[in-house]
Amino acid sequence: MARALALVLGVALLMGAYADQFNIALPPALTPWPADNSSTAVQGGSVVAEANFARVTLGPCTYRMLHLHFLADEVFAVTSGKVESLLIAPNNTAYSHTLLLGDNVVYPKGWNHLQYNPTCKQAHTYIFFNARSIGTINTPLNVAAAGASYLRSAYGRTVPPPVGLWATDAKCLERCKAKRLA
Repeated sequence: MARALALVLGVALLMGAYADQFNIALPPALTPWPADNSSTAVQGGSVVAEANFARVTLGPCTYRMLHLHFLADEVFAVTSGKVESLLIAPNNTAYSHTLLLGDNVVYPKGWNHLQYNPTCKQAHTYIFFNARSIGTINTPLNVAAAGASYLRSAYGRTVPPPVGLWATDAKCLERCKAKRLA
């Protein structure tokens, strides 16, 4: 319990400090909150008054589909295992980062990102948001909603429909199965 409390407090501080592992310029909306907690919703919300978090377990060889949050910034912290993180900036530059125990990353509001567990063991994580309502958009599902004929016209070929919010890597699962049977 003490570790979880320390993690929550540490992440709350991080949301104000915005550690940036991707070494990219952060938009002005991501400046730290004032120490007296006097910010308004127009200024981006308040860490104390508007916070939301959850514990997420990524199974072996599992990734969370590409998505974004249009109402909140996200802090993603790894408490066990290994997670590959991908962030796509508004200029379409992709940034990847390997997160291990104790590592975290900040995904700015409105930026596409995904997480992937490339190992044969579960990865445990916490996600924190600076808003009560986070507004998640699953990018592949929304692209697919345009319809098969439109996508065929736009991309010149049939686009396979997404399989859901969570997906598994078949080659990774085969590798894990081979390790188990060896």
